[in-house]
Parts: sequence; C-alpha cells; structure tokens
Amino acid sequence: MADDTPGIIVTDLQYNMGRVYVGVVSALFAVSTPILASRIVSRWRTNRGLEADDCLIVGAALLGVVDMAVVIRTIEPVLGHPAFLPFSFIYLVGPLSLVAEITSTWSVALLKTSIAVMLLRFQQTRGWARFLHVIMGVQIVTAVFVTVMQSTRCVPIQALWDTTLTADHCWSQGAFKVGLTVASVLVILTDVIFALIPLLFLCRIRRSIRDRLIIGFLMSLGLLASAASIVKTVIVQRFDQSIDASGSGLSIALWASIEAQVGIVAACIPCLRAPFLRLLSRLGLSSELPGGTTVNKSAWQEQSQPVGHTGSRTVRIHGGAKIGGGFLGSRVPTQHTTNESDEDVLMPGELGRSNTRIEVKTDIEIKLASVVTR
Repeated sequence: MADDTPGIIVTDLQYNMGRVYVGVVSALFAVSTPILASRIVSRWRTNRGLEADDCLIVGAALLGVVDMAVVIRTIEPVLGHPAFLPFSFIYLVGPLSLVAEITSTWSVALLKTSIAVMLLRFQQTRGWARFLHVIMGVQIVTAVFVTVMQSTRCVPIQALWDTTLTADHCWSQGAFKVGLTVASVLVILTDVIFALIPLLFLCRIRRSIRDRLIIGFLMSLGLLASAASIVKTVIVQRFDQSIDASGSGLSIALWASIEAQVGIVAACIPCLRAPFLRLLSRLGLSSELPGGTTVNKSAWQEQSQPVGHTGSRTVRIHGGAKIGGGFLGSRVPTQHTTNESDEDVLMPGELGRSNTRIEVKTDIEIKLASVVTR
C-alpha cells in the first residue's frame, strides 16, 4: 500500500486525548520534579546521604521521563489535528508504544520497591522485613512478567504493526487481558497496603490527634495512585470493545503516567518532614515546627521555684524532670540525643521505643542560676 494520503484517519478522540495527555502529565511533572529534587537535596545534606530507596525512586522518575517523551513523540503529529496521517506512521507508533508500556511498568515497579525499602527503616523486626521483601519480590516479578508478555505478544513482535509479516504465534486477546488484569490488581493491592501501613505507626507516635490525621492523610496519598491504576485497568478491560484503539491507548498511557507521578509525590512527602511541617505550621494546621519544637504553652509552662540562697528558674521537660544549676542565657531548642534526620515524618525515635530524647516544650528564654545549698 502506498505511504501517502489518504491514510490513517485522525479522530477527535485521538486529538483531544493527545492534548489532555500533554497538559495533565506536564503539570504533574511540574509538581513531582521539585518535590523529588527537594527530597534528594534533603537526604544529601544529612550525614547518611543518599540511600537505596532514593536511588530507586530516582530511577523510577527517569523512566517516567522516558515514558512521557516516547508518548509525546507518538502523539506529536496528532496535535496538529490533520485529517489523515500517512500509513508509514504506524511503523513509528508500534515500536514506541511497546517501549512506553515497558518503561511505565518498570517505573511503577521501582517506585513501589523504593517505598518498601523506606518502610524497612521504621521497624526492624524479622516478620516486618520478610513482609516487605515479599512485596518487593512481587513487584519485580510482576514487572518481569509484563515485560515478557508485552515483548512476546506476537512472534515476531513486528507483526503487531507490520501487516506484511505473518506472526508465528500471538497471545489470545483473552489471555493477554487476564495477564494485564492480574498485574494491575497486584499493583493496586500494593498501593492500598502502603497507604494503610502508616496507621500502624500513627497510634504510637507522640503527636496531637490533629497532627496524626494530617500526617496520615499525607502518607495516604498513594490511594490516589490506586485510583488511577483502577481507571487504567477498566480501560484495558474494555480495550477490545473500543472503536478507536489509538484513542483508548492514549487513555491508558495517560492514567499510567498519573499513577506513576502521583506515586512519586506520595513517596517523597514522608521524606520531607521539615518543609511540610513548616508549611503546615504557617497554615495553622500543625502545632509542631521543624526541629521538633512544639508550641503548646497551655500544656507545658515555665515554673519558678526558689532554690538555696538564690532564685533559680526551673523548666519542666519531657518526662516531668527539672533542670537546675549552671547558667544558660539563650533560647533552648529541642535536642535529640540520637542522630536522626529531620526529614522523616515518622522517625524511628518517635515510635515510643526510645526514652533518650529530651524536649523543651515551650519556646522561652531560660536562665538558671547556680544552686547554692545551705
């Protein structure tokens, strides 16, 4: 067949979905990229530097960039809304669509693995570690399965878009749909598990109920990624019923990108404790400031008490202890005796296991005079 017009008809659905994809995905990248960069900078500035979960989520983000670039390349000719595209265009769209599907799959797999690695730091029990390693294994196996399934949908794979080739073997439409559905269900189930896991920790950290609700909401944003994955799965199920396969394919690509980018944002928020607490404090939504200082003068008050020959101010600190002696004429920040980073919303030391953290609960100036006993 000649490679000239009339050729492939460009439908309104393809044109509209192309514009929606570029607008929505570009906006999501504009949000997720600065948040990811803030996480990396925050981690890099700490003593421990970048860890495995940081490298994994950077890999997921880079694959997301590749996926977006590939999809935009395939829809670029459509954005001009021509009436037809030459038949040769299918030889470009076919291979690039395969690349986009595989990169999207691995982007999500690396993202989920990154979250699991991060959660390993919250608790070190053997059962917890095994549970998270199983989740990581499921993500990798699922990604390998989808990659193999997509790459062997027809043998040779070029037969999917080259009508001059005869395929030796192709997956049946039913089997292919079942395979994608199983993979999507596993991803959705993982999103739900990761979104509910913070509930195990929030009841044990020393925060107000309002702060716990805010932290729980922020860490449960992964449910939005689950919603995007569900929509994508529904479209896949109805793909063979669509009268515009290219338009439906763009819809699948759109929701796959939404799933990945929302997941990156949800995974980075727990690693940016200080900036988000500062923002929430300015909005009046949290009583805690970065560094652990809590402004709550009604619960923790400065007290005065005469000691010996001289008057000495004493301050109630975490646990009800009192400080006396020496001389201190500066504001006292919260001190952590552990070497914990200020970047985690759910720090290991806040789970009620450690009694070594001393906190001054009021932002006041403390002056202690030497104690002279009679």
